[in-house]
Amino acid sequence: MIEIYLLEQFVAFAEKGSLLKASLELHLSQPALSRSMKKLEDEFGVLLFDRNRSKLTLNKNGELALEYAKKILSLNREMTEEVVLNDRKNRTVSIGSCAPLPLRKLIGDIQKQYPEWTVDSVITDGCDLVDGLKEKKYQIIITQKMPEDRSIITLRYLKESLLVSLPKDHPLAGRDKVSFEELRETEILIPDNIGMWSRILESHLPKEKIIFQKPTDLSIEILYIMNRCTYFISDRSVKLLGVDSNRIAVPLEDEDAKVEYYISCLASQKSKFGDMMNYSKSVI
Repeated sequence: MIEIYLLEQFVAFAEKGSLLKASLELHLSQPALSRSMKKLEDEFGVLLFDRNRSKLTLNKNGELALEYAKKILSLNREMTEEVVLNDRKNRTVSIGSCAPLPLRKLIGDIQKQYPEWTVDSVITDGCDLVDGLKEKKYQIIITQKMPEDRSIITLRYLKESLLVSLPKDHPLAGRDKVSFEELRETEILIPDNIGMWSRILESHLPKEKIIFQKPTDLSIEILYIMNRCTYFISDRSVKLLGVDSNRIAVPLEDEDAKVEYYISCLASQKSKFGDMMNYSKSVI
C-alpha cells in the first residue's frame, strides 16, 4: 500500500516542477526527496519519470498517477474532516433553556464532568422548548413547567426566587418583602436576554418603567458604578456571591417571582444524556 506521505511529496514535485523547489517547499533535502520518488516507482512497479541528466519529469504513467494522487489526497482530507466533524457532532449537546441561571449551572456541570463535550445553548421564553426537543433541535431542555409527554423524561432541577437590589436610600430598602405592585413606580433595569423572566416581569411592571440593558450601553454601566439603578437578582446568586455592601436586597413576595426548573431529554436519548442530567442534579 502506498503511503500518504509519498503521494504528498509526489504532488509537491509535480506542482513545483523540480526536485529542488519541491524539497524547499517540503523542508526536505533534495536527495531525500529523490529517494522518495524512487520508492514510489518501486511501489507501482513501473517508471513514473523520464530522467534526462539531472532533470526529472513525469512520463505518461506519472501523469496518470498524479491524477489519482490528487484525488486520493483530497479524499483523505475530506475523510479526516468528516470523521472529526462527526465526532464533534456526537460530542455536542444542544441545550434550550427558559432562563439564564439554570443554563449557566447546567453548562458548568457538563463541562466539569464531561470536558470533551461541546455545548451549544439558547435562551428563549420557554414556549417552544418542548417542540424543539421533540424535533431534536435540542437534546436537553430546561423549563419552568414539567412537560406532560411520555416520550420525554424529566427531573426536578432547582428553584430560583427573585429579589430586588436597591440603593440604600430607596424608599423600599427597609422592607422585609416587596411586591411587583410596589415597584410599579420604580425604573427597573432588566438584562436583554433573560428568557421567560422578561415575559413575567413585563406582565407585572409598566413597560415605560423597564430599562432593557444592552452590553454596550455605557450609560447603564455608569448607573451601575454609581449604584443608582434598581434591578432584580437571584436568591441563588446571593447565596453564592453575597450582596453588594452599598445595596439592599429585598425578596419579592409574589408567586410569579418564585420558579422551579425542570430538565428534560427524550426518553429515546436517555442513554446518551440521562447521566449528564443526573450528574448536574446531584451536585446542586
